[in-house]
Amino acid sequence: MTEDAKTPETLPEEIKELELMLEEKKRALAERGEEREHKEIFREAFKEKFGPAPRVLPTPIAPSEPSATPKGKGDDTAFYAREEEMQSLVQLSFAKGVRQAIEAARRESPWLLDELHDRLIDEYYQKLVQAHQIQEPS
Repeated sequence: MTEDAKTPETLPEEIKELELMLEEKKRALAERGEEREHKEIFREAFKEKFGPAPRVLPTPIAPSEPSATPKGKGDDTAFYAREEEMQSLVQLSFAKGVRQAIEAARRESPWLLDELHDRLIDEYYQKLVQAHQIQEPS
């Protein structure tokens, strides 16, 4: 095994590492006399641990003929399918770890990965607070 090869972390190890990073960031900010919202500090720690969301450039779309379906209608199936896929990835992150969920999203598309990254920051934070894995200041 090479030095570059990284062993996958378990979910408890990921959470512990995030907790340590969060505490370190809070201490550093306190030493500098800066105050930030707890969730924003978590967002920074999450990005440091798992990397920033990828930059996704929009793909030009060729003009198409107007559809008979009014705008906003008919998109429900695609929306619910994407939302279901997103929830599956969020659940995977809690079952097997964030890195596995990120890899699964990366295999699908950069857009899914970008959306997952944003969603995980919010949902992971809330679930960790609710599970008392991290403590939100009172």
